[in-house]
Amino acid sequence: MSLLGVDIGTTGAKAVAFGVDGQPLGYAYREYDVLAPCPGWAELDPECLLNSVETVIGLAARGAADKGDTVTALAIASLGAAFVPVNAEGQPVYSCMVAQDARAGQEAAWWAETFGRERLCGITGLPLDIHYPLFKITWLSQHRPDVFASAALFL
Repeated sequence: MSLLGVDIGTTGAKAVAFGVDGQPLGYAYREYDVLAPCPGWAELDPECLLNSVETVIGLAARGAADKGDTVTALAIASLGAAFVPVNAEGQPVYSCMVAQDARAGQEAAWWAETFGRERLCGITGLPLDIHYPLFKITWLSQHRPDVFASAALFL
């Protein structure tokens, strides 16, 4: 019985399989590029991200299997304040916008003026910050209405 830990980060994905004694049995890491198509933007290609995650999970699990162990539990740590809009079929309709993306300054200001900083903080428990998904989703609705309309979910 082994345990698999997966870390999906901004610049790469890694997975490690551990035996119950804590010894590593398999490890894999795949780096990917943070895309900046405009100043202040920070995105990941969702297909590249998914492929990297699938690859590291498979390689780490195979490392455990090669040592006669089977992965029986999984823990995942993933990108904070990042999201990817997907359609009703679960297919990405836009890039994964990561926490470092700073394009939504005007949208954050609009939320602060219209909804109120204190009210937002009271609901979310977080201070108003342009890096949170709410403001980037608002940005999509204003600047890419085609993407916003085609998104069934924001994962």
